[in-house]
Amino acid sequence: MSDNTVELTDVSFSYAGAPARSRALDGVSLEIKRGEFVALMGRTGCGKTTLLLTLNGVIPKTIGGAFAGQVRVFGEDVAGRSVAQMSERVAFVFQDANDQLFCETAREEIAFGLRLRGASENEISKRVSESLGRVGLRGFEERDPFSLSQGQKQKLCLATAIASGAPLVALDEPIASLDYENAKHVYEILSALKRSGKTIVAVEHDAEFAAKHTDRVIVIEDGAIAEDGGASLLKSKRVERYGIKRLK
Repeated sequence: MSDNTVELTDVSFSYAGAPARSRALDGVSLEIKRGEFVALMGRTGCGKTTLLLTLNGVIPKTIGGAFAGQVRVFGEDVAGRSVAQMSERVAFVFQDANDQLFCETAREEIAFGLRLRGASENEISKRVSESLGRVGLRGFEERDPFSLSQGQKQKLCLATAIASGAPLVALDEPIASLDYENAKHVYEILSALKRSGKTIVAVEHDAEFAAKHTDRVIVIEDGAIAEDGGASLLKSKRVERYGIKRLK
């Protein structure tokens, strides 16, 4: 069995309708090990989110375009699996929780995907309680998700990812709309998930949180990997050329 959660081999992608030579991803090859916490960093529009969306097959199966290369997750070629099948392996958390939430209660938000997979009501109740407890929202089962604060919404999305049991959690700027205390709590939750054995891949702009919590930083520029190293990379002056604030 491979030690890798993710293997990308020469992956390129251009969105439908984009100029002929415009590539959102341009020959990306990388490996992410099991249990690794990786931050994808770089300027807005450099290809970070595009790369993230290849991990569950949304690109190119739901978002069309010209795709080349191979993406393997836990040894399986994503091309041979549906997005629904990949959701059992990859839990995806959107940048804006409002784009992800759609049920009338927090309980139903978490239960929805579990029911699609045939989980029993007893199992669903157990996972709802456990996952809400892990993100600090126990007792919120019957709350309307859209009545929650932005921080609470983001934690509910994390609870849904935790309850899914997926071994890979992919997040698109999970703290972009949060204040410092909520951002800190979200990263504490993610670090706990890593300690439990999950692989975490997060698009991130905040160098402070990336340096403190992640094992590895991959910098994307114009759809290609420009830098790949440990969190100490963020103390290097050269990250400034990619629009990243260097840590002192």
